[in-house]
Amino acid sequence: RIEVISRYVQKELHYEAIEFGRRAYVPKPARQTLRDRYGDCKDHSVLLYSMLNAVEIPARLALVNINQQVLTSMPNIDQFDHMIVSVPLENERLYIDTTDKDLRLGRSPPRYMAGSHALVLDETSELLPIPEFGIGDSALQVEREVERTAGNELNVTEIGVFSGHQAADLRGQLREIESSEMLGTMQRWVADRYSDAIVVDAFVDNVFEAGNELVVELQYRLPLDDGTFKLPGFFEATFLDYERQPDRRFGFELPIPFSVSTVTTVRQPPSAKLKVASTKADADESRFGSWQRKIDSKSGNLVLKLEYTSGQAEFAPEEYGEFAEFHRKLIGSIEQPMLIE
Repeated sequence: RIEVISRYVQKELHYEAIEFGRRAYVPKPARQTLRDRYGDCKDHSVLLYSMLNAVEIPARLALVNINQQVLTSMPNIDQFDHMIVSVPLENERLYIDTTDKDLRLGRSPPRYMAGSHALVLDETSELLPIPEFGIGDSALQVEREVERTAGNELNVTEIGVFSGHQAADLRGQLREIESSEMLGTMQRWVADRYSDAIVVDAFVDNVFEAGNELVVELQYRLPLDDGTFKLPGFFEATFLDYERQPDRRFGFELPIPFSVSTVTTVRQPPSAKLKVASTKADADESRFGSWQRKIDSKSGNLVLKLEYTSGQAEFAPEEYGEFAEFHRKLIGSIEQPMLIE
């Protein structure tokens, strides 16, 4: 008998014992995980299962396969290679992979498991479907301000808010970077897209707090030579611009719908006029996704808004060229050429 554990933080196993007015039994593997602050998928799952049931949330342990789809016609326990936790709700069921330190637990299907099945362990165990990924399970929101400086440069401030699986993927990269190396790393990343960019400041929030959205804020300068420039779109280009591969031999997949929402505001220069320099497409749609944009002038400033949602399917190798061109056209409409007169 031990006090009920109420808190499970993903960075590492930290726990707080809180008196709920009663005591609960926690199995020996969970007690050992608490003591050692270490365990594999079974240890973590049993611990969370015990914690949830201690506060009368009817969680269940479940077996899944993270490498391939479960064959429902083959009743063989050897199909399963991973343990997670399942929690029934009123009209759905949550599946929680306690070993995933980068994904917000319970908000979407765990990585590598969507569309497969889980063997939910109970007195009458059931093989239940894990939901497919949906819109919002992987998303990026970008707010960007661009302003001309007295030194004939562009000051760019852009904030990227990552959620769902996109946040988890990037969080896994960022957690390996020391804070003292973050500015230099961001300089290299931005310079890969804009070779003459100078990153002035970089701020990252919620790298180790998977329960919150991941926030990356960048401030950088771009040269302005003859009054013409392209609107920057670093975050969008990083995740949506695909290299040409004319001899691709393998198929490719868009496993999770990816949503991007962009708002770019260009401040009107004093005693000058800001104009769109060339015509770009305002919308496109294909089996790879769809997007649309709108450009407005408000209080003399120019505001570009764009919404994009990817498709979700498997594609043949010969479709890759069209796929890359679709996204290149998208990025071209974000990086709109502008003119200052």
